[in-house]
Amino acid sequence: MQGLTPEGLNFYASYDDGLDADEAAGDATGTAEGNPEFAEGHSGRGLVVGDLDGSAGVRYATASNFNFVRGTISMWVQPLNWRGDDAKNHLFFNAWPL
Repeated sequence: MQGLTPEGLNFYASYDDGLDADEAAGDATGTAEGNPEFAEGHSGRGLVVGDLDGSAGVRYATASNFNFVRGTISMWVQPLNWRGDDAKNHLFFNAWPL
């Protein structure tokens, strides 16, 4: 892959130009669930998800984009309506083979 992602990376979504992935080995289409919003993030725009105004997130195809045997997922998270040290579990990522 060439562009924003290092060689060997299957998927990259910056959210700078919307929900669709900037680069993807599979389908790059991002489908909104609920009403996700955008905000200035750590580097560029970020995706505001969670239960601020009801459940919100984005769905991507897993085929060719995610390896279910091994790999690394990296994301930056900023707590907006909860404390980062609240000792509770907060779900940021789910993946199912489709």
